[in-house]
Amino acid sequence: MSYAVRLEPEDGVVLVSCRDLREVVTNGATVAEALEQAADAIETAIGYRRAHGEAIPAPSPVEPGEYVVTIPGQA
Repeated sequence: MSYAVRLEPEDGVVLVSCRDLREVVTNGATVAEALEQAADAIETAIGYRRAHGEAIPAPSPVEPGEYVVTIPGQA
């Protein structure tokens, strides 16, 4: 499963947000680290939603300026 995330540099870090999973908000010191943190946050959000019987939204199409984060083993 792959979700689009937006990266925004701010105060020496890279902030991450995800349109489809609003609870996914994280950061990293670099773009690579921010994307790693995004993958972890998305996996955690999906796991929480599954455990609590909440809907898991289908990924939206990627918009210009967004990155794609793929979570292996999620269906």
